[in-house]
Amino acid sequence: MKITEPALAELKKLLSDNGADGLEVVLQQTCCGVSPAFQMVRFDENDKPENVDGVMILADDPQAREAVKEVIIDLQDGELVVFNPVCGCGGHDHGDDHECCGGHGQDHDEDHGCCGGHGGCNH
Repeated sequence: MKITEPALAELKKLLSDNGADGLEVVLQQTCCGVSPAFQMVRFDENDKPENVDGVMILADDPQAREAVKEVIIDLQDGELVVFNPVCGCGGHDHGDDHECCGGHGQDHDEDHGCCGGHGGCNH
């Protein structure tokens, strides 16, 4: 997993503005199988996040760790986007506009935004 320099500054600001400690990798069932997504979280004492390019990432599930191995979080046109070169199909834009990396992820938790989401690839 890689977070580009431009994305790092924006992601740190987003985490700070939302009172989050870092990101948690979650797996979502999509039309193309299981795809990784990210949600902002506050860690508890039992969590063991890893530092990825300056952002704390929690991926307890081995399948989640494997799913984000090649993921790149970048900043394009002022928006955080998640690229997953190891996905089954392209991203799907259903017009959802959540506070997400990629802008098209599904925010299932009212208190946290998410990164990634629908389809596994957000280009």
